[in-house]
Amino acid sequence: MAAATPKRSNRFIIVTGILLALLVLLAACLEFIARTVLPNAAAVAIKDQLDLPDTAKVEVKTSGFLLPQLVSQRLTNLTVTVPEYPLSDTETTTVIAEVGAVALDPTSAPLDNTRVSAELTNSQLQAQLLAQTGISGVTEVLDGAVKLETTTEFFNQQLAISAVFGLTAENNAITLTTQDVAAVPDQGADNLLQFVTPELLSAALPTQQICVAESVPAGFSLTELITDTVEQKLIATFQVDPQITQNASLRARGSCQ
Repeated sequence: MAAATPKRSNRFIIVTGILLALLVLLAACLEFIARTVLPNAAAVAIKDQLDLPDTAKVEVKTSGFLLPQLVSQRLTNLTVTVPEYPLSDTETTTVIAEVGAVALDPTSAPLDNTRVSAELTNSQLQAQLLAQTGISGVTEVLDGAVKLETTTEFFNQQLAISAVFGLTAENNAITLTTQDVAAVPDQGADNLLQFVTPELLSAALPTQQICVAESVPAGFSLTELITDTVEQKLIATFQVDPQITQNASLRARGSCQ
């Protein structure tokens, strides 16, 4: 049998090269389409899952090559940002979710290793303190704690108090544990200060709790609190129940009861 001529060999190499180039170009086009279409489709699905209004802004960032993920029907390493997630009728916050893996049809399989972080600004913290504990005052975010300047009544006189609360996350609530309480010197209250003992001060501002569960889905479990002393805010981190996309009750707002 005669060996292939050089012309035929060259032609085969050229044709093969052209086919490979076309396949690469096709894959690149499909990848581009997937990256263009998929984030928008995912954002719509997230709005539906969390019962957010159509006007809500949801940003979805993907990682890695999408075509293999589409073939496997499972997306990995997604970052989802909701800049104005509603905490209440009047308050919103920025929520960022890191999703390890999710099925293209979220209701068909559980999530994998999903964590969510939400910000609570200083002004929102003051508002939540007033709404849930009745304490009004000015707060300052410290390293792992919050300082509160407020007033309270002793013996029918108003006294300015400065208190430092340690912060812990437990039972889907932010627990503020009294670490230090002191009366703020005031010429008008000099006579009162001699009667106000440290025990009375501590009793005036005991340990407090701010319920977080009622502001997030029931499938969110508060695991960590991070204090940002520069931007004066708290960052709450939640672990997400893997069944949240399959169980509607886990997507409903939770309760601290």
